[in-house]
Amino acid sequence: MSILYVPVVVPPQPPSRQAQELAELLSRVVSEYEQTHSSITPGEVQQALMLAQQRSSGAGVARPLVAVALGLAVALGIAVMVLAGGSGVSREAVLPWLELGIVGVLVVTVVVVLLRRRP
Repeated sequence: MSILYVPVVVPPQPPSRQAQELAELLSRVVSEYEQTHSSITPGEVQQALMLAQQRSSGAGVARPLVAVALGLAVALGIAVMVLAGGSGVSREAVLPWLELGIVGVLVVTVVVVLLRRRP
């Protein structure tokens, strides 16, 4: 028995008027910059355009924010376990609160990342 795979090709939609205007503006800005800075390479122009896209979409924020959240979750876990060990409270009694705190930090992080990605 063999499986037949039929690729579905979705034709690209033509760019909107606003997208065309923005492309024209970007082209003019890049051309002007290249005229005043003749040593810039095409690779540097491409990097600059990718950086601009990341900064405008908020994609550059997500990774550091997730790293900070994970660090906070780990620090919270360590702090709770150390405090529970020194205060005579059993670690089994603290574990649900630890899990709740870690989940809370991660949920807040996901919400912030999603809100920053919205246009």
